[in-house]
Amino acid sequence: MDANEFYAHKEAILKRLSTALCDVEKSMLQLKAHERNAVVPDAIALEELEQLMDYVRDAGDWTTGERNAVAPMVEAAAK
Repeated sequence: MDANEFYAHKEAILKRLSTALCDVEKSMLQLKAHERNAVVPDAIALEELEQLMDYVRDAGDWTTGERNAVAPMVEAAAK
């Protein structure tokens, strides 16, 4: 695999990861809203969910940074 293929493949993987993380965050937000509407909301579950959401956001930020770093190399290879 040459460098162009490597970076194109890496960008594709990062794009899939980014999309998946976005879907996870949306689902977690729905779960959080659902739990808040419970007859007796589980405060511990809400707290743990918020902590997990922080990790998902951090992973999303990292993925975005990686995609931004790879983008110029992919663009250059396409020319």
